[in-house]
Amino acid sequence: MPRSMLVAAVVACVLMPGCARAEGTYWPWCIDYRDSSYNCGFASFEQCRETAIRVRGLCRQNPLGPPAPPPKPRRPAR
Repeated sequence: MPRSMLVAAVVACVLMPGCARAEGTYWPWCIDYRDSSYNCGFASFEQCRETAIRVRGLCRQNPLGPPAPPPKPRRPAR
């Protein structure tokens, strides 16, 4: 996929209301591109691999890892 098409797809996603809901979602797979940039927006290895083949990138697990679980609520003192 040419870089201009990729940029257009990202811009279109940002402008669509449905993409805003994805904010804060953890994506476990990333593509490392040859120009030292990366995209951590893939839910499965297969999804990442299909895109990586087209853009000649490498799939890797998200280096940030999953988010920490929310803290447990404290019980009020009696």
